[in-house]
Amino acid sequence: MYAQVYLQFFKTSLSRAIIFRRNFWIHTFTSMMWVVYYVFSIEIIFRYTDSIRGWGKGEVLLIVATLFFIDGLRILLFHDNLRDLPSQITEGNLDLFLIKPLDAQFWLSLRRLNFTEVNLFLIGGLLWWYAFSLTAIQLTIINFFIYTILTLCGFLITYALWSMLVTCAFWFPRIDNITELFNRILEISKYPTSIFKGAIRIIVYTVIPLGVITNFPVQALAGSLTAVNMFYGLCLTAIFLLGARAFWLVAVKNYTSASS
Repeated sequence: MYAQVYLQFFKTSLSRAIIFRRNFWIHTFTSMMWVVYYVFSIEIIFRYTDSIRGWGKGEVLLIVATLFFIDGLRILLFHDNLRDLPSQITEGNLDLFLIKPLDAQFWLSLRRLNFTEVNLFLIGGLLWWYAFSLTAIQLTIINFFIYTILTLCGFLITYALWSMLVTCAFWFPRIDNITELFNRILEISKYPTSIFKGAIRIIVYTVIPLGVITNFPVQALAGSLTAVNMFYGLCLTAIFLLGARAFWLVAVKNYTSASS
């Protein structure tokens, strides 16, 4: 049943995207400008140094490219849905989803797909190849496979983090700027997390695991990620997903209808 419903979500969203084709080109241009900005800023930094805490220019650009892939998946699959959740709660529309025969979290997270930013995959791919050409990494099938798995883990952690943030709207309805806050936090993951020290370094590998989201995949690609860290990344993904699910169930259990 869920597969059939999601296929219908996909078809409906694709039909809507085809109608508004101009949006695709506008967003493509915007994404290209962001790539130019990132590359230019990193070029400036590496004009005065050869590495940042052991990360060369190519490796740092690979982090940025990985973030583009994760952002592409995030915007395609659940960006618009989670962004609108607080308003669904405050306006009383959540009740309509809770009475449906399907899981409400599934419906609210995935009912709309945003195809206007699929260009991020192409742009990220071009940046990835450029960045890879600047490194001395010997690409192997195993390392690329682990890189892909950990990138998907980064995407799932991103979903879990944002899901828990917007779920707070059940108790704090006026969190309209939560999307902007989340985007600014995620921006930090385009940097090597080795630049952080002390408590902040612990945070970016545990509570807000930005290092796991983008740094681990690139380290896996370079063959420098230990088996322990890889296992940690996989376990942390499962913990965040289970935590997001449990937090959602608690929120729904304590939810009082806005229309009551």
